[in-house]
Amino acid sequence: MKYPDWIIECAQAVVQMHNDGVHDPSHEEIARAYHGRKSVPPALIRDVRKNLRVLQKILRTKYGLLVCTTGANYYLLARQLDRGKTFRELPPQDEDECAFVSPLGREKPRYGLYIAQGKKDLYWLYMNSFHRHSASSSTRHGLERLVNAKKAGHIALRPARKEARETIDAIPPENISSLGSLGNGENDNQDNSE
Repeated sequence: MKYPDWIIECAQAVVQMHNDGVHDPSHEEIARAYHGRKSVPPALIRDVRKNLRVLQKILRTKYGLLVCTTGANYYLLARQLDRGKTFRELPPQDEDECAFVSPLGREKPRYGLYIAQGKKDLYWLYMNSFHRHSASSSTRHGLERLVNAKKAGHIALRPARKEARETIDAIPPENISSLGSLGNGENDNQDNSE
């Protein structure tokens, strides 16, 4: 699919932000990085927000990043939370926190992007699990993302296998072999890190 140049340039800005250590930019930060200034026209900020899913798709397909969206609660200040640290300082630690910061549900629009970090990235697993269970096409894409995350070393074998087994029964038999060690239980001792 052909995307407008400005969206491709926004995706490049997100990649640069990721390379600079910002793994969870809000739509406003993406707009500022794209525009190159602190002051950005509100229309551009709105356009970036409306196109977060498109940016997510570009970052997955063109750049191979494991990325999902965040809700506005992810960017709350520490004084607004009972946890002492912001979600940017300390990512969600359990399913309740993941649900709190996700854009899933009524009146919870997408607010930013989140690029998976490390083998215990609970938020990425939570979002991938939700989308994997939402439709058959999402199931296939979610499992492909899970396999790619394992291959890239972003997730350990045990949590990846647990996530894969939750949906393995819904996969047509001819596709199960593509899951490799996640689906067949082989090589359990190769990577037992959590």
